[in-house]
Amino acid sequence: MGRYLWIRALGATPVQIVGVVGHVRHRGLAGDDQSRVRDQMYYPFSQVPAPMLRFFSSVLSIAVRTKTPPLSMVEPLRFELRGAAGDQALYEPRTMEQLVSASLARQRFLLVLFGTFAGMALLLASIGIYGVLAYLTGQRVPEIGVRMAVGATARDIMRLVLRQCLQMVLPGLGVGVLAALAAGRVFLHLVQGMQPVHAATFAIMIPLLLTAALVASFVPARRASRVDPVSALRQE
Repeated sequence: MGRYLWIRALGATPVQIVGVVGHVRHRGLAGDDQSRVRDQMYYPFSQVPAPMLRFFSSVLSIAVRTKTPPLSMVEPLRFELRGAAGDQALYEPRTMEQLVSASLARQRFLLVLFGTFAGMALLLASIGIYGVLAYLTGQRVPEIGVRMAVGATARDIMRLVLRQCLQMVLPGLGVGVLAALAAGRVFLHLVQGMQPVHAATFAIMIPLLLTAALVASFVPARRASRVDPVSALRQE
């Protein structure tokens, strides 16, 4: 406190430190976390050098705290801030909620985009599981007929087909988890702001993938459980 700083952009006259405050987010919730510039300062607008006065006037912002709905104060503020000559204009009035939402717009768009791609990938994987399992089940129709002829119930046949599905899905799921861990470590060093992979992510996604695989295999399993044993035994 009380020391002086010389700032080249403000001219040859040093400025005195009159107070110290905590960090304030000027670039938005996401922008400040990724910004390399961490130092900020306040100074009286009246002490801005004349050559830079026009520039600083163009980026000047006014913050107002009110107990009434913020947008209802826009017109009174415009009237109060127009100046003695009536040539001062208040433009782009925004609430704090709008500023926060705008600062996260890019992240929200990427989240929706990646979520859409992930949903499409899950749908295609489910269709693939259904197709493969339907083909394999069709190849085992004679076997299913024999099992039903010797006393296997429809529930036993469904359990057999679902077990076959899990035998295909679980190895692929293990490979996918290892690949996700390796990719997370790579992106942690390559992408700025990337966070380490959390165990909660796997705790949510693994049951979701298993559920999608079982749902995709339910139709072939149900179809196999309704096979007529006599027709199945006659099939070559």
